[in-house]
Amino acid sequence: MVKMIKPSSLTQAFEVALLEETTISALNKTNKPNKFNPNFKSPYDHHKTSEPSNTIPRKTQPFLYKTITPTDIRTKKCLRLYFRCDGKYTLGHIYKNMMLKYMVVDEEDKEEERMLRNQKRKGQMRRNREKSCRFSGCIDGEYEA
Repeated sequence: MVKMIKPSSLTQAFEVALLEETTISALNKTNKPNKFNPNFKSPYDHHKTSEPSNTIPRKTQPFLYKTITPTDIRTKKCLRLYFRCDGKYTLGHIYKNMMLKYMVVDEEDKEEERMLRNQKRKGQMRRNREKSCRFSGCIDGEYEA
């Protein structure tokens, strides 16, 4: 960078070099996404115990829509729980029952809409005909009607 600018004096060269160093250090300090994910399950579990766990495996059910009352909101805020899955609030939390919801819409009146659009176009064309003049002739060897 210093060679590109071709400073005329040594002090200018030092100023340019210092400016370049500060910009590089500022770029290195920018916020980058954290690569550590606490919810990522490692294939190598270092905390294996020989004792059987007392937890009962539950079947995951799809998320059902439910309304949350103000009392539920207050209790979940006090206990630091998520509103959707009732899990503890942690940074980078991922829902266990991730779902993609979509809606398929089919219109029954497609033919009527097409007819209306065609009628509107024809009406616009009629209006344009009244206000415009049409000429026929030859431009650059091509016949225009």
